[in-house]
Amino acid sequence: MTAYVHLGTGKTGTTSLQWFMAKNYEVLKNKGFVYSRVSLSLARHGYLNRIVRLYLEGKTEDKFVKDTIKNLKEELKQNTNKDFIFSSEDILWWHKDVDKAALALKDFFTEVGFDDIRIILYIRSQEDLLLSLCSQETKNADPTYNAKESKPENSPRFQMYEYKALAKAFMNTFGKENLILRLFDKNEFYQGDLIKDFLHIFNLDLDESFVLIPNKNESLDLIGFELLESINTHFKCFTWEHNGRNSFIPNYLAMETFLSKDPSLKFMPKKEIYESYITYFEESNEWVRKEFFPHKDRLFPKKDLSKYKENYELKEMKPEYWDMIASFIVDFAKDRKNIIDNKDKKIQELNTQVSNLNLNVSNLQNENSSLKQILSSQEHKAKTLKLSFLEEKVKRKVLKNTLLEKNLGFTHEDILQSKILNQKVKDLENLLSNIQSPQANIYTSAKLRVQNHLAYKLGQALILNSKSLKGYIRMPYVLSYIKEKHKLEQKAYNEKILKNPSLKLPSLDTYPDYAAALKEKECLTYKLGEALIEANKRGGGVAYLAFFKKARKLKKDFLANKAK
Repeated sequence: MTAYVHLGTGKTGTTSLQWFMAKNYEVLKNKGFVYSRVSLSLARHGYLNRIVRLYLEGKTEDKFVKDTIKNLKEELKQNTNKDFIFSSEDILWWHKDVDKAALALKDFFTEVGFDDIRIILYIRSQEDLLLSLCSQETKNADPTYNAKESKPENSPRFQMYEYKALAKAFMNTFGKENLILRLFDKNEFYQGDLIKDFLHIFNLDLDESFVLIPNKNESLDLIGFELLESINTHFKCFTWEHNGRNSFIPNYLAMETFLSKDPSLKFMPKKEIYESYITYFEESNEWVRKEFFPHKDRLFPKKDLSKYKENYELKEMKPEYWDMIASFIVDFAKDRKNIIDNKDKKIQELNTQVSNLNLNVSNLQNENSSLKQILSSQEHKAKTLKLSFLEEKVKRKVLKNTLLEKNLGFTHEDILQSKILNQKVKDLENLLSNIQSPQANIYTSAKLRVQNHLAYKLGQALILNSKSLKGYIRMPYVLSYIKEKHKLEQKAYNEKILKNPSLKLPSLDTYPDYAAALKEKECLTYKLGEALIEANKRGGGVAYLAFFKKARKLKKDFLANKAK
C-alpha cells in the first residue's frame, strides 16, 4: 500500500491543494485515493510535525503516537485497495535537521503499515519564496526575526531554501525513485495549472466531478504589511498563541482585505536582500537541475535586476488606500458587533427561561388548588369501603352461628375460611382508617394515583428546583432522594400485595376521574419526569444531552399549546 506524503515546501500553493483534497474527499476515494481524515485539522495533517518531534526525542511509545498509529491502521483496514495521500508543510517549516526528520517520517509510516512511501516536494525560486515568506511571517506575527531584513544564512527557515540538502535527505532515506520533485512555476505546471499538475502525479485528470475552490493564503499587499506590522508590535508571540493577535483581531479580516494585485502595492524588499537569495543558492540549484531536470538550462529563469524597484515601505497614501483601511475597520467593528449581539441573544434567552419558570410556578399553584378539591371528594369512597367492611362482618357472624349449630363439629376447611375472613376484616378496617387520612388519597382518585408515579414526582422536582441557582445546585440530591424513597415505597407495597392480594390497587380505568388521570399523564410535569427516567436508563453524556434537548422541546410545545 502506497503513502504519498506531500511536504510542500511552504508557500508553493500547499494550502490550496490541501483544501482542494479535503473538499473532494469522496471524489478522490472513488478514483482510488484516500486523503486521510485521521487528525485532519484545517484540511492538513499538521500532527505529522508533532509525530516527527516525538520520534526525534525518542518518545515512540508516547500515547499520542500510539493512538495515531492505531487510528491510521484502522483507516487502512477500511480502505485496503486504495492508496493514501498526506499533506503537511509544517515539518519543513520547523525542523532544521531534514535528514533526521526524513528518517522519523519513514519509521512512522512504516509502523503504520505502508510498504511504499513517496515524498512530494514543490520548489520555487528562492527570491520568490522570500517574498511569500515575508508575507507569511507578518501574518504569523513571528517574534523571532524580521524576514524582510534577513539574508539567507541568517534565516531561521534556511532549510526551506536549500533544495540540494532537501533532495539529498529524502533521496538517502526513501530512494531517488520515490522523491517526486516539481517546480512551482505556472510555465512548468501540467496544462499551466497547479491543481492539474498535482493530480497528474496520480495519473488523474481534473474532470467535472471535482469541485474547485478559491486560492487560499495569498500574499499581503504593501498596505497589509504596514498595518499588520504595526499591530504586531502590540503582541510578543505568534498570532495563534494564547493572547496572540488572533485572540483580538480575526486573522481572516486582514487576509481578505489587503490582497490587492496593484503593482504599486506589491511588496519588494531591498535589492541587496533580494539579490542575495539568487546568488547564495546558485550552486545548490545547479546540482538539483542536473539530478532532476537535466533537460533545462537553468533550474529557475534568470531575472533581470537592472530595473528592480524596491517597494518595502508605504511612502504615499492614495485616497483608495484609506478606503481599504476603512473597510478593514468596518469589518472588524461588524465582527465585534456580532459577538456582542450573540451575547445579547443569550441574555434574552435566559430571560425567556425565567418567564417560563414563573409560568410553571403559576401552573403548579393552580394544580395545588385542584388537589385540594379532589381531597374533599374522599367521603363517597370511604362510605363504599365501610359498607364492604359491614358485609364481611356479617359473613363472619353467619359463619360463627353455623359453627355453633354444628356443635363444634366443624372441618379443617371451615377453620381455614374463618381465618381468611378474619384477616380480610382487619385489612378492610386498616383500609378504612387509611382512606380517612390524607396519605390514603390514592385509593380515591386516579389523578392522585398518577401524581404518585415516579415520573410525576421527578418532573415536579425538576420544575420547582429550576427556579434558582440554589435549586439547580441541590437538584441532583433531591432527585436521588425522590427516586430512592419511591423505590422503598414500591417495595413495601409489593410486599403487602404478596401477603394479601386483596390490597392491590384497582386499575386506573375503574376510577370516576380516569379521564383527568390520562390528561395528567400528558402534562409537562409528567413528561419531564418520563424523559429523565429514560435518560437514567440509557446513561452516559449523550443520553443526558438528549434529555436536555427533549426538555427544551417539551417546554416549547407546552407553551405553544397554552397559547392556543
